[in-house]
Amino acid sequence: MNRYPQDVYATVEAFLRTCPETRDSDVALYKKVLMYFYKTTDLSEINLDGDIFSSIKRSRQKIQQINPYLGPSREVKLKRKNMENKYLDFVRNW
Repeated sequence: MNRYPQDVYATVEAFLRTCPETRDSDVALYKKVLMYFYKTTDLSEINLDGDIFSSIKRSRQKIQQINPYLGPSREVKLKRKNMENKYLDFVRNW
């Protein structure tokens, strides 16, 4: 089932607005979008000719850049920042 990019964008935006858990987890967002478009999350049943996952991710990034209130929770932001700092320390000390 082919979808136009604006369909993916609008769907991702709708889930970010109505399901706060999708703001904190790409996996939760992927599951919701796959269920909406394909009625399943079983990847063996989905024709992945177009890269739906990168379309979802790019849409989420753009939406969250334009609408910061649709971004991840404060707790998730802090955890991600902490992991980023740990990674940078690891790389610098390599």
